Amino acid sequence: MQAFGLLAISLLISLACWFSSVYFSPLTQVENWLLDLRVALLAQPATDTNNIVIVGITEETLEGLRYRQPVDRALLANLLERIDRASPTVIGLDVLLDQATEPEKDQRLMHVLQTLETPVFVAYATPQDNLTKRQLDYLNMFVPQAKRALVNLRRDSVDGVVRGVLAEDSSGLQGLANVMANSKRQIEILALQRGSGESLSAFPVYPAHVIESLPDFWFKGKQVLVGASLPMQDRYPTSFQALYGLQEGARPGVEIHAHAISNLNSESDYQRLGAAAHLPVFLLFTWLALLVGKSDWHWSIKFLCIASLSVILWAVGIGLMLYFQLVPLVLTPLLCLLLAAGAGVVVASRQHRSQKIFIRRAMSHYIAPEIVADLQKHPEKLSLGGERKELSMVFTDIAGFTSLSERLEPPILLDLLNQYLHGMSEIVARYHGIVDKYIGDAVVALFNAPLDVSDHALQAVLCASELDHFAQAFMRNTNAQGLPWGETRIGVHTGEVIVGNMGGEKRFDYTAVGDAMNIASRLEGANKYLSTRICISENTVLAINCSKHHELGIEEVARVVLKGKANAMRVYTLHSNLPPGWSNTKLPCSLIVLEGK
Repeated sequence: MQAFGLLAISLLISLACWFSSVYFSPLTQVENWLLDLRVALLAQPATDTNNIVIVGITEETLEGLRYRQPVDRALLANLLERIDRASPTVIGLDVLLDQATEPEKDQRLMHVLQTLETPVFVAYATPQDNLTKRQLDYLNMFVPQAKRALVNLRRDSVDGVVRGVLAEDSSGLQGLANVMANSKRQIEILALQRGSGESLSAFPVYPAHVIESLPDFWFKGKQVLVGASLPMQDRYPTSFQALYGLQEGARPGVEIHAHAISNLNSESDYQRLGAAAHLPVFLLFTWLALLVGKSDWHWSIKFLCIASLSVILWAVGIGLMLYFQLVPLVLTPLLCLLLAAGAGVVVASRQHRSQKIFIRRAMSHYIAPEIVADLQKHPEKLSLGGERKELSMVFTDIAGFTSLSERLEPPILLDLLNQYLHGMSEIVARYHGIVDKYIGDAVVALFNAPLDVSDHALQAVLCASELDHFAQAFMRNTNAQGLPWGETRIGVHTGEVIVGNMGGEKRFDYTAVGDAMNIASRLEGANKYLSTRICISENTVLAINCSKHHELGIEEVARVVLKGKANAMRVYTLHSNLPPGWSNTKLPCSLIVLEGK
């Protein structure tokens, strides 16, 4: 279920980022700028194998004419005839002939267009390009249908940059670059070329007013474009603007058509990767970033992992452009990674918070709240391993419980036992102790672990006193119901033990081991010989401030020798715990030997 949830989060982030890259304009603009930057940086120097030349109508060309607009038709007729004599393979006229000028010049140009031996294609536009009906009618009359070619460049709707050219419109009319290259391929992103020197122009540009003096071989076998090469007219922003600025990045329309022809000739143009290619990659890397964010690694390791995934994405993106002419998104995947890593951190935080709440609620029944809080702040205290430390230990046991368990029905017995253990555990928690374990009806409690308790011996004795009061009341209530519940005997000892998490990596128990634990257990058993319910060791009494002895009513009841020990130990109890009329003279002996339980 958790894996399904992570996959769902990854898919949601991937879809959100993809749709943002398409419909969120600021993100789209940045992606476009990064695309332009890559195209400009990867632009190759022009070579002589392009076989594309431009005849440019420059400012110097227009200086000797009576008017600048529309372009003098006699000038165009002369240019076309001169180029035709040089035997090029095709001519493209990037000048819109949508209005009348001088009748004689118009007639001459119409005649030239119809009689040229070289295939020639003339700029054509549609009402979608803001032509009026009058302009369109004139254009249709002037340019033969077989020689028409679309010249409307594809400007991005977000930033207006020209990155591709239209292959054909809905009527099947092809673009100028496509008819000149005899190709129907769609160019989505131009692979621009740059000049070999400081100029960005990748193609020879011959001024229109000097071509009469140029040799024929400069045009022979070439694809020739004729159009405006002016500083302020017919210029469009291209991908060069990301690297060279808006002014230099704006190139003449006729030059953009030359780039398109070159791309079609060499099939070197770029294509954008669509959703079908992006989404699986987004999903994979988002899922990996989510796992990294959700992990318990140090933040520096997480940062290195996310940075590595980002580098891989960018390297793959550059490789796709260099070797496959495919252009992927680059900012959106990084956004996916960051969002997924952040989501992973949030998921981990929520899980940790839920775990802490669960641990606090579950353990607060048995462990003091301050101990639970300390474990939450320092979970390393629950790692596998231990330490040598002085603890106070409390052992409890119910007299005659084995025979009782044989007489009572299991549901009744378990219900009573759960009530009893719950009450005993809550008392241990109130005195800053932890329940180490339950051994059937017995309770083992530790004080001074894992959280330090400065007066742990005193807390253990106070806890033993309240445990005795609770056990006595529980016994009376149970017996009143006709159920023979025995007395609870309690042993308290203070000593050095090894305490910590012991076991295996998959299952371990927080406990204490050592001789002091055995002594506490045997003191609990000594109660039946001493007619007491609480036995406190000499070590515990010595660890308590003497001024507290009178308040607690601590009294010595015997000296005992434990099995395996050479010296006797003084054993104490609480005065309130003594039966009526009790005195030391009632002991069978003042020195007894305990063999253990």
